[in-house]
Amino acid sequence: METRRSGRGGGTYVLQQWPESSTAAVGRTLAMRLDELRDRCDAVCRIHGAVCRAAAEARTDHDLAVLRQRLEDYRRAESGRAAQQADSALHLAIMDAAGNTVLKQMLLELEASVSIAAPAHMWGDSATMREMELRALREHEQLIDAIAGRRGDDAEALARAHLAIDFEHIAAAMRRAGGAAQ
Repeated sequence: METRRSGRGGGTYVLQQWPESSTAAVGRTLAMRLDELRDRCDAVCRIHGAVCRAAAEARTDHDLAVLRQRLEDYRRAESGRAAQQADSALHLAIMDAAGNTVLKQMLLELEASVSIAAPAHMWGDSATMREMELRALREHEQLIDAIAGRRGDDAEALARAHLAIDFEHIAAAMRRAGGAAQ
């Protein structure tokens, strides 16, 4: 179930996972699109890697200050919607630090083809949400350290691994719906 809110803090948020009555339909939909979703998620990972490499190479001191503030905002955010919004703000700040509007636009468009909530990322179900938020925090810290240290190879590899979370959630949804995801 989704809800949309307008104004300050607006956006689309998942309030609960699909009801049991929808499990078969979700499974069929995901099964039909699984190969395409896998390829799109892989492309998102690769482009995020390129964006993070560019951020490590091009970031300014001002960019770094913004990144550190966005990381701190994420660290302090309450679980759920606030953490998701802080995560989105951090990822957008990384895209801005890369200094390449074409890469940013390509990435945002590709992410939108995977999730209607883009640039917000999927968080999984409520039972594992906090665990996923803490995992993301550790990965964000490593990623910002790599960007700060101008370590492009590390930033790219960390970003690609971090964004693989999205396909993990799709695979988990497939398992919940009774399908197999490779």
